[in-house]
Amino acid sequence: MAAPGGAVAQMRSRYAFLNIGRASQARQVIEALDKMERPYRYICLNEVGEGDQGYDDKRLVRQALTDTHRITHAETREPIAVPRHREIGSTWRYYRGLLGVERQSPARSINETVIAGREGPDEVILTGHYYAGAKQGERPWPVRVVLLGLFNLMLRKHRRIVQRHHRAGRHVSWWMDTNWSGFPRLHDAEVSVFSAAPDFGRVIPAPGYHATVTERRAADQPIEAHHDVHYATVEFDRKMADAARS
Repeated sequence: MAAPGGAVAQMRSRYAFLNIGRASQARQVIEALDKMERPYRYICLNEVGEGDQGYDDKRLVRQALTDTHRITHAETREPIAVPRHREIGSTWRYYRGLLGVERQSPARSINETVIAGREGPDEVILTGHYYAGAKQGERPWPVRVVLLGLFNLMLRKHRRIVQRHHRAGRHVSWWMDTNWSGFPRLHDAEVSVFSAAPDFGRVIPAPGYHATVTERRAADQPIEAHHDVHYATVEFDRKMADAARS
């Protein structure tokens, strides 16, 4: 919907979030991806290739999605699949300082994909997976101290990324397994899309916009993990005063 002057007053984004977990069989991963409602949705994945299953689930993801989507950050455990009709503006991976702890927790990153806005603001999609055992779990105390420091560093980076893009006038969404049921808000304008702790999906509308979640539902998946697949639709509407001035 266009506002006076040709500016877009409303845009809609559709998402799906799937945490594969430590699936025990390749068949389960294939079934989960095949069952997903994919058209027109940004698909954010977690824990791809984390288990010791004896198969390459990163390859399975590529095979399942590349007919309808382009996959960014495919080398990571948290790839983002973008519908082919949408233009990717840029990608970036934040990993400096997010080191691993041997035999305890792998190195981490925050993955960023910027979707070029057609007439309205660009949209930034973020994925990542926070350190296990830092806020919750039963790791030995010396290890937990190290993990907690890394967790807090990742949280600071995450908050800075969100705030920087918001200041630049972009919509931001993030989809992550945070490994913490009490994960805080990162911005005053942040809106919860789904909350299935420790998995969360949240959006931060660009300045001058509201974000309204018009679809929010979870569906079972054929994977032996304690994670559902989450579907959401978010509408970004320009605030009335800003639309009137356009």
